[in-house]
Amino acid sequence: PDEIVGAGTVLNLEAEKRCLDHGAKFIVSPGFSAEMADYSAKNNIPYLPGCVTPTEIMRAMEYGIKIVKFFPANVYGGLKGMKALAAPFVGLKFMPTGGVMRASSMLMSMTTLNQMRSKPSDLTIG
Repeated sequence: PDEIVGAGTVLNLEAEKRCLDHGAKFIVSPGFSAEMADYSAKNNIPYLPGCVTPTEIMRAMEYGIKIVKFFPANVYGGLKGMKALAAPFVGLKFMPTGGVMRASSMLMSMTTLNQMRSKPSDLTIG
């Protein structure tokens, strides 16, 4: 019982419902879906949508979302981009994914890892 299983790359409400039927306890999507956010909020399902702009983040916050997926992190400025977005959205947590690991060795850059650890608004790295 120490593990919680979720589902990622969920693209629509139909897929979300299938994942939940198969035991997923949270949902992660590459972008924001109002339909998924509404369903998740009404059913108390944690939903982590991909958000990389202030508009997307504000939309997610309208549904009570407190954690967003920052995807793809390497394309949208990495740590610098995330820090810039975090400034006006105090209390919001980011889950950076996409390009976080070095493709050549699949090892995380220690500098990036240390920077991520020092930023309290970061929840996890995918």
